[in-house]
Amino acid sequence: MSRYHIVTIERQYGSGGSEVAEKLADKWGVPLLDHKILEMTAENLDALPERVAKLEESNTNSLLYSLIMAGQVINPNEIPLSPGEQVFQEQSRIIMSAANQGPCVIVGRAAGYILRDNPKVLRVFMYASNEDRLRRCMEHYKLSKKEAQENMRRFDRNRSEFYRSVTDHNWDDREAYGLLLNTSYLSIDACVDLIDATAQFSRTQN
Repeated sequence: MSRYHIVTIERQYGSGGSEVAEKLADKWGVPLLDHKILEMTAENLDALPERVAKLEESNTNSLLYSLIMAGQVINPNEIPLSPGEQVFQEQSRIIMSAANQGPCVIVGRAAGYILRDNPKVLRVFMYASNEDRLRRCMEHYKLSKKEAQENMRRFDRNRSEFYRSVTDHNWDDREAYGLLLNTSYLSIDACVDLIDATAQFSRTQN
């Protein structure tokens, strides 16, 4: 029997997932890996963060992704890696290292799938109605309605395609998550409390 020590959050754009992650990490007093993953990847690969962000959206060899997801470190001298694959390999290393070091909250980048064999991980998916997400984007990011709609389409498409390309599963497949939270009905603080309460429950170990 054990308590969940690590939370991974996948989220629709504008659902409030990043805010929930930040508040949960503060409540637990643990590291938050969100944009920090991108910054650490850029530093480790000696690349600009903007370049890394662009490479995250690139299409790559699904076989190499499978090897990386299985925990195998690919030697670029033996098997050439595209820049996008190098980024994913480094991000996977960062995520697994953080999980091995102890409790943390990780946002996006298929972290839940990367850590799928870790029994300490609670995988969360956050979503909301288009109307509520649009309103949140306009208020939080100070965007026009058109800008918010374009961002919602672009970010959700990129996140879905990235998740599908590296896991061969659908990003919003409910069976991939232990907890689904709809912020059209739940406040940010309520989501934090629900994740915290769920993490306290023991789960049977097979």
